[in-house]
Amino acid sequence: MLKVEVDLLNGAKVLETRCVDFHNEKTINKKRGNSDKKIFKNNIRVEGYQKSPMNNPKRPRTDLRYGILLRNLPDGCDILIARVFDIGANMVTSAPVPVRNQTATAEFVDFEDGACLPQAGDL
Repeated sequence: MLKVEVDLLNGAKVLETRCVDFHNEKTINKKRGNSDKKIFKNNIRVEGYQKSPMNNPKRPRTDLRYGILLRNLPDGCDILIARVFDIGANMVTSAPVPVRNQTATAEFVDFEDGACLPQAGDL
């Protein structure tokens, strides 16, 4: 993964776009430690999970998992759309992810097969 962008929308209107570019120090803290002040940069972070449930029949994997975390969403933000770029400049875009009442949302989006649709039970 080279870069992640997330559009924060109110309906069809883009309120803000947040980005983590792994080659741009303005978007990521490479020496972050265990502090939210260092883990988040511009209210976005991407974390890789070293332990992948590759044998889980509900979500079979051939790859590691990554998480995109956002905080301090702007008022009125009701939809998120993520884009992931790989080192070959290929890009995939998620389906719209609803943000319900500014509460925490866990959404499983699979960029491997291009479907990018949430799975039932993953909300």
